[in-house]
Amino acid sequence: MLSEAHADNKAAFMAKAPALLAKYLREDWRVRALGLLERYVDMQEALTSMQPPAPGDPAQLRRALQAREEMRRRYFAPEEIEGLFGDQIRQDNFMADKLEALANTALTPEQRTAALVRSEQAWLSPEQREVRKEAVAHADVMQQTAALEARGASPQERFAARSEAYGYEVARNLAALDQENQDWNARLDRYAGASEAEQAQLRETLFNETERLRLSGALAMRSAAARKPAPPGGQ
Repeated sequence: MLSEAHADNKAAFMAKAPALLAKYLREDWRVRALGLLERYVDMQEALTSMQPPAPGDPAQLRRALQAREEMRRRYFAPEEIEGLFGDQIRQDNFMADKLEALANTALTPEQRTAALVRSEQAWLSPEQREVRKEAVAHADVMQQTAALEARGASPQERFAARSEAYGYEVARNLAALDQENQDWNARLDRYAGASEAEQAQLRETLFNETERLRLSGALAMRSAAARKPAPPGGQ
């Protein structure tokens, strides 16, 4: 509702709030919802005065989370805090645990991994753990793909490495994605190397409607990459 109201201050938002609530909630819920909205806006305004923690500092992050929790208790009842902020609170606490584990030089890699697993189990719901698992797996796949490209691995080598790491089905899907990317880049090469008159025709014949929307951005990224200075030694 805050986004839909397009209001730049509390008074303007609260003037629009009753009509917005009427769109989404039945009448006997609107009085409490209006109170929740007003208290939420008041809390958000109060939070702007809080100093954000320094990036990567687990002690500052922990203090900031405690201060934020105290602020929430000023405006909301416990069940309201859980309903409005419960998932975010658990994610924040997991992040604080993670930073503390990563910053603790006394831990061995195995102990650090075990601490993170315990923290996941303590703070994250099964749904949140699944989302995190997928995100971490995606990052691992991207890192592996970058390493394979850097050494010029053949399609067969890519498939073998991916199958070993992620299984046959994932390797097959990534191979299909490689082929799609190869095809896309080949069409970009043909388009970029054509004359202006030829490009007008190629735009219609080489690319579908969705791809045409991506075309100018893809060419701009290519141009920026070509202008990027080479690292020392020409590597």
